[in-house]
Amino acid sequence: MKVLHTSDWHLGKKLEGYSRIDEQKKFIDELVDIANNEGSDIVVVAGDIFDTTNPPSEAEHLYFRALKELSAEGKRPVIVIAGNHDSPRKILASEPLAREHGIITFGEPLERKSTGSYGQFQVSESYRGAVVVDINGDRVFINALPYPSEKTLNEVWPEVEDEGSSYSKRIGEVLHETHSNKQPELKSIIIAHLFTTGAENE
Repeated sequence: MKVLHTSDWHLGKKLEGYSRIDEQKKFIDELVDIANNEGSDIVVVAGDIFDTTNPPSEAEHLYFRALKELSAEGKRPVIVIAGNHDSPRKILASEPLAREHGIITFGEPLERKSTGSYGQFQVSESYRGAVVVDINGDRVFINALPYPSEKTLNEVWPEVEDEGSSYSKRIGEVLHETHSNKQPELKSIIIAHLFTTGAENE
C-alpha cells in the first residue's frame, strides 16, 4: 500500500503582504501529479491546511479543488485532519459533499465517523478517533488525531486519573486508547498534528 503524506499547506498565507496563492496552485498541481504518477493508494493531509481560521475564499476554492483531484473523483481515500491553524468547523463543513468524493475529515480529537460508502471505497468500522478503511482488497486501521489544544483535550478526554498528568502523557493515553481498537492483522496509520521529541515502541 502506497501512502502519500502531506501537511502544512498554509493556503491563503501572505508574505510581506503579498499573496502566495499562485505558488500554492503550482504546489497543488505538483502534489496531484505525484499522487497519480506514483500510484498512491491513500493520501493523508495532516493539518494546517489553511494559514488562518478564516482563510480567503480563493484559498478555500483551492482546498476543495485539491481534495477533489487528490481523491481521483472518489477512487482514492483522502484523510484530512485539522491543525492548530485550522478551524475544525471549517474543515468539517464540507463533510457531506466530501464523503461523496472519498474524503474523510477529522476536525476535533476523538470524533466518530459514520460507516458505509465514501466515494468508491468503504469505511467498515468506526471508533472514537479511528476508522477501518477497505480499499483495493486491503484493510487499514487509521487513527486520526487533529490538533488537540489543552482546552479541547480537557473537553474530549476528561477521564484523568492523575490530576497532575502532563499534556504529553494525556496525548499518549488518547492515542493508546484509540489504537487499542486495532485488530492485530490490520495495517495501521497514525495521523496527528503534534510536535514530538521521541517515541517508544511497546
